[in-house]
Formats: sequence, structure tokens, C-alpha cells
Amino acid sequence: MSVVQRRVCAKCGRLTSDGWIEALGRFWHPDHFLCSACGAPVGGDFVVEDGQPVHVACSEARRPVCMGCGAKLNGVTIVDAWGQ
Repeated sequence: MSVVQRRVCAKCGRLTSDGWIEALGRFWHPDHFLCSACGAPVGGDFVVEDGQPVHVACSEARRPVCMGCGAKLNGVTIVDAWGQ
């Protein structure tokens, strides 16, 4: 006897019988696996921010900029009393 794995979309809860994406430990209809920054379907490379998929380009665009030199920041940042 074989066990059939039921692939239920993490967004809508319906079966993903005609195609699916397996990501972040769950299954998704391709048009339901969305970038949390822009809302468009994620069909290629992505990064995970706060447990949600984000297009690489969207993640890059959202990175903060150093107020001193204008370069994009990576990692830990310090915010002063004026929010900069």
C-alpha cells in the first residue's frame, strides 16, 4: 500500500494537484507563492526575510543606505535619535 502525500497550498488551503512549488517547508500554487515586498509571484531566486519570501531585487532595493557615504548597508545597523 502506498501513501499519497497531499500537497495543500499554504495560502489557499486547496490541493495543489496540477503544479506546485515546495518552499519554506510548505507547498504553494505557483501563483500563490508571492514576494512579501511587491506581491508578485516568486518564480525564481528569492531570499527569506522575517520568514517570508522576497525577490532578490526587492530585498536589495529595501536595504537601508548609510547616511554618511550613501552605500547600501549589510547586517547590523545603528539608528540615531533622529532616525537616521
